[in-house]
Amino acid sequence: MDAEHVGGEKQILRSVSLDSLRPSRQRATLRFRDDTGAVNFQKLRRVPVDVPRDRRDDTLLRDLDSMLRTKLNIGDPALEQIDMDGSHGHQYHPSPVLEPNFNFAMSVKGNSRNSNPLTIKSDTDLLAENLKNATDGEADDDAEPYCDDDEEDFANVDEIDGPIIGRISPSTTPSKTSPVENSARPNAREADFNLPVSETFQKNLDRRCFELNTSHTELTNDSMPDVGWKLDDFYGLESELQDWFTSTDHTYLAQLRSHFVDKIKDPDMFLCDEKYARAEISTMVANLENNMDSNLMALTYTSLGCIVYADDMIEHIFIIKRNNILLVQVLPQLIGVFKKISAACRDDKSNLRRKTTLLFYVATTLFFIISVCIELRDEYSGDVTNCITHISDAGLLKYLTGYIEYWRWNSRLSMRIRNINALLYKALVLQFGDNRRCKEVKRKLYKYHGISHSDDKSNRLTLSPLQFEAFSEDITSRFPAYDMPATPLAEHIDNSNSLSQFLEIPRSKSRNSINASLSVPQQHLATPAPSPPSSPAKMQFSEGLRPRKSFQTNMSYPFLYPFDDDSTDATFREKSLAESQDNSNNNTAVPYSIEEASKILADNLQITLDCKQLWYERDLFMATERGWRDEDDDKLASNPYDYSGMENPQKLEEIEVMKRVSQYYSDCLAGLGSLVFVMLQVIESNLSNINYRPEDFPNQASIDAVQPHLEIIRTKELSLRVAVGVLNVLLKWFKVNHVLKFEHLSLLIYDAKYINICSSLLGKYSENYADKALRKMLNSNYSFWGVCSQEYKTRPVAALDDGRFDTNILSSFAYMLRILRKVTGSKTHRLKCLPLSIGLIFKRYYRLFNLSIYHPILKIIKELTPFKNKRWKSEHMDLISGVYLYERLELVDNWVTGKDIAGELNDACGQEIALRALLQFYNFTHYETAMHDLGYCKKSSSSLNMFTKDSERLNSLV
Repeated sequence: MDAEHVGGEKQILRSVSLDSLRPSRQRATLRFRDDTGAVNFQKLRRVPVDVPRDRRDDTLLRDLDSMLRTKLNIGDPALEQIDMDGSHGHQYHPSPVLEPNFNFAMSVKGNSRNSNPLTIKSDTDLLAENLKNATDGEADDDAEPYCDDDEEDFANVDEIDGPIIGRISPSTTPSKTSPVENSARPNAREADFNLPVSETFQKNLDRRCFELNTSHTELTNDSMPDVGWKLDDFYGLESELQDWFTSTDHTYLAQLRSHFVDKIKDPDMFLCDEKYARAEISTMVANLENNMDSNLMALTYTSLGCIVYADDMIEHIFIIKRNNILLVQVLPQLIGVFKKISAACRDDKSNLRRKTTLLFYVATTLFFIISVCIELRDEYSGDVTNCITHISDAGLLKYLTGYIEYWRWNSRLSMRIRNINALLYKALVLQFGDNRRCKEVKRKLYKYHGISHSDDKSNRLTLSPLQFEAFSEDITSRFPAYDMPATPLAEHIDNSNSLSQFLEIPRSKSRNSINASLSVPQQHLATPAPSPPSSPAKMQFSEGLRPRKSFQTNMSYPFLYPFDDDSTDATFREKSLAESQDNSNNNTAVPYSIEEASKILADNLQITLDCKQLWYERDLFMATERGWRDEDDDKLASNPYDYSGMENPQKLEEIEVMKRVSQYYSDCLAGLGSLVFVMLQVIESNLSNINYRPEDFPNQASIDAVQPHLEIIRTKELSLRVAVGVLNVLLKWFKVNHVLKFEHLSLLIYDAKYINICSSLLGKYSENYADKALRKMLNSNYSFWGVCSQEYKTRPVAALDDGRFDTNILSSFAYMLRILRKVTGSKTHRLKCLPLSIGLIFKRYYRLFNLSIYHPILKIIKELTPFKNKRWKSEHMDLISGVYLYERLELVDNWVTGKDIAGELNDACGQEIALRALLQFYNFTHYETAMHDLGYCKKSSSSLNMFTKDSERLNSLV
């Protein structure tokens, strides 16, 4: 206990235990000062001691609240509503704890039953009140204090830290005025010992507190606004058609109407009568050879929707859909004209201005037809199927890819490569499908091959065959006689001498390099049932030497000690053992936890179509290495995953799509490298973009001066979305078709330095990512629909609203991150190529909440985290937490710790070499003609025969 002299008389100060607050009648025999405020407040209320238990508990809470208010300077004007006769309508609320040296007045929302909010007073106000009432310390002698019979038991138990500024006087009631009014009173002393706070900051605090009081919604984090946007390959005609044009292209649109009027004698009937329209379109197409310019411009105006005959944008889009569906019937002729004009722009050296203009017209017509077919795939399935068939028969995808390949080596402005890239992107989406269609085809393919494809992945945790193989090795090393449950995994083949051994390496604990530093079992393996040793005792070291010891079990040795599992019901355990013996003929007794874990993992093993395809090609590769396979092997001819020659009498949609993907891969295998190179050049061109903010320009005249530059940036960003969109569509559909097609394209992207280009571009845009995505930067004011609105009959003033988000730049970022994830996924050698600052870049893109952006980032972080140190993990804990929040968990999740990092780094280069060897074998085996174009040739049979070589050498010696 503490002692203090006040007024010449010794006053005893005691610490009050919060658990011992109860009334007492010993006040008359004690002389001490209770600075908790409970005495003064008791006198104010005059509540009798012998009250019922429920009333007494409420009284204790009130006294505790009074004590906290006095110690922590927290005033509660709501307590004024308590009647003097002991009636109470106030419910106790825990008071918030303020930080020291922080002076502000704010109101927080109280309980719904209390009409008055809880007011937090400043230190200056309470200090002034306490100094004023300092002489009233002994005015509460008649009140009954709270104390304990034995004061020694609660001395210095729960004393509240911090200085005591004052106490509540019984003669002073809490003020009903606001803290600002209290501080403005003339009798209040202006004494503030806290750090100064500016008026602007104080007003912001008061405003924020008022918002919290008046708001009835859940609090959200302003630093991570939600972007209500989802990635897709097609966002509708309103957005996609506008992205085709630039500000310089609208000059070509002015002269189209006159040619349409010359060719169509009755435009109104053309728009109303479908039969008449088809006849006029056929006539214009038939006359293309005689008068190319006029007829092609009339067809282009028809594809654009006859702008001048539309009342508004809604009717304009309706006419676009109707006319382009009619143009599907003449699509083969239009593709032929497109090939002819584009070849002239590529090869001719004269009259290029006219030819490049005609190329723009015919490319625009094809783009509109393809975009409308994507939009109306479900409504006009027959016409869309005809369009897909015409494009496949004409080989448009192969021609466009070859055209881009030629541009790589001989670039010309007349070739209009930007429009060619956009046309290829939309043609790929039409021929293969968008994201939704890709998921449907994948699910049907799983069913076609008899593989279970669980749609409820979020509700069921699974594990991969590689993880199950690692678990099996660990169980076998600990319990050699135990047979694992039967699974549909591939058979074990001795591939220690095969290059394919590095493709899939199970990382079991028994193979971990840490076992080499662990001690071996002290007893011999033949010792029957040895007793487990006691825990190793730590050795005594001096103060300076404290080595870190790790007592772990060496997983490479069998389990030597007996076990007794009594944690499970005996009846259930006997039944489980009987079932396991009947299923696997296993009579080896193992701990029940091991048996249960084996069963759970075996039941939740997920074998994907990718695994089966890879296992099939790996078996062929190993057989070829050993010389077991002939050239005319039946296994190669009966490949269940080769869709190019597969019969499809039922016309299954998934098989038809896979045939188109296989055909494109076969036709364009030799040109995929050039396609990737050109797309990466387009991506790299955006590194020079400069973004402007509205506050950088004081008036509208200066903004108009930079509009040409803004239009150039817009055009480059549109080309960026097209480039990454082409790569993403090909990667996505190649993986559905065959995993090695996907690996081949990802290898080409990796070799073209995509990781460096993507990291540089993401780093450049990371500072302004939020403002760019939320349209807070200066953008070009050009709009295709705005130009068309000037020719509508109603001539509306307002243009098309682009929305809150920049879907173009968001799509580009999402595509880039997905490609980066697919290129580096499960490949340690490529993960090492990521820059050291990639984590900081990802954190900047983590500021806006959007799962389409989050998913590829978090998947990369999940694979990158095990290779980083503790400091990096602590700095990027928000990303690591995001993996658990937004990504699908696995049944065996040891990616943060527990992985064999040394083993993965040692095998990284071998895995990359083995993958390249398998890709070369796959491409040369299935696509030998395309590989000949790349310079590969097949060795003769004489060079493959070892005995022939030996005989030839011996003959030469003789």
